[in-house]
Amino acid sequence: MSFRSGAGWHKRSELPGCDWVEKKLSEMEYEEEGTVTDIEGTLRKKVAGMGIRVGKKLRMVTKQPIKGPVVVVVDEANTSLGLDVAERIILEIKS
Repeated sequence: MSFRSGAGWHKRSELPGCDWVEKKLSEMEYEEEGTVTDIEGTLRKKVAGMGIRVGKKLRMVTKQPIKGPVVVVVDEANTSLGLDVAERIILEIKS
């Protein structure tokens, strides 16, 4: 998400005093929560059917080792995503 300041456009995480950080879904820690800020264009329709859209809150439940899937909670439902998909979803995490 971007915001305008006197110096131009900035991501929220770049603003002074900000306590937000952006991460790929694949980089989230267990039980970490965040809000989706960006989804790679070609992926938007595919994950929208799973309830994942910009502005949605997600919680990481589990990550499987050796490039396995990740499981997240979206709207109180567990959803499994391949690591390649999770790499293309960006979230804002409160630090």
